[in-house]
Amino acid sequence: MYNNILMSKIKEICEFYKNVVARCFVPTLAVYNLKYTLVFKTTNYCWFKCQHCCENSGPDQEKTYIDSKIICDYLAQAKQDPQFSNDVIFTGGEVFSAYKFGDKNYVKDILNFALQNNISTNIKTNAGWARTSWGQQIFTDLKELARSQKTRLPLLSISLSIDNYHTNCVDNAMAVMDKLVGENIAITVASFPNAQDKVKQFEKNLPKKFHTQRVYTTSGNQYLLLNNKTFYSSDCATLFNGGRAIQMPDAYNNPAPQFAFVVNGNQPSTLFAFDNFGRVSLGENAGRKIITPWINQYKEIRPLQEIKQSLRKNTLKENLYFIFYEQLFR
Repeated sequence: MYNNILMSKIKEICEFYKNVVARCFVPTLAVYNLKYTLVFKTTNYCWFKCQHCCENSGPDQEKTYIDSKIICDYLAQAKQDPQFSNDVIFTGGEVFSAYKFGDKNYVKDILNFALQNNISTNIKTNAGWARTSWGQQIFTDLKELARSQKTRLPLLSISLSIDNYHTNCVDNAMAVMDKLVGENIAITVASFPNAQDKVKQFEKNLPKKFHTQRVYTTSGNQYLLLNNKTFYSSDCATLFNGGRAIQMPDAYNNPAPQFAFVVNGNQPSTLFAFDNFGRVSLGENAGRKIITPWINQYKEIRPLQEIKQSLRKNTLKENLYFIFYEQLFR
């Protein structure tokens, strides 16, 4: 009887430590071995102050941006790394707000550098600029950049939001579609489950001349082909409970450290997200952040390989903390 109890306890202990190894070391190995996509949260300034914003962006934030030369430097370093997925995402806040404050070269410079190096490039925007007078320069620049690409399928894509938080989002999205149809630009539309009526309104308002068929972009993502040139896809986004969204009862709660992955085609990759405060996080929005600085104590940018090593170490540390503290003592 005592032998059976002892063996049972030994099995429990073994299972516990097996679980610890799986949950601590497997994610660390995944981060070590998987390809990675670069994300640049270029600014925390935005003209909207949406209640669902997990980044706390808004008009009360400083009008500061990650320097374009720093972004290009990191992209150049990534191009030398076989683990780079060859994908970059530019987001914010609102990246196109630079135009509003007189810097008409900021976005153009970082997009041009990425495209000239054949990096698949996605811009996440709320399109609040689409019907402004100064926003017309954005359309001109995007068209120029799209026409400079040497690929049949677009390297440049724009992600819009159709939701209940951004003012006039359907009209703004339609303005983007109207200006960029026929250009070599992929346009994707993300929404939340509670805004499907607005998505239907958007789809209904698409001009009749658009005909659709299934195609794939260079990164392997599937979109609907519009007018043989411009693409559209509708996906349900996740409402994370970071930032101001923490007050929303339907926001997704993920107490574990985030090392979430994105999938391009059949190739998974993790996200290295640089923000305007000098930090890099593993993943973008959910869960307790796994973070390392991209600026060292001498105010110099850290090499990308050094940042990768720090994120790997911090993944192991955060997972150990989560298992032993959150699971055993709370």
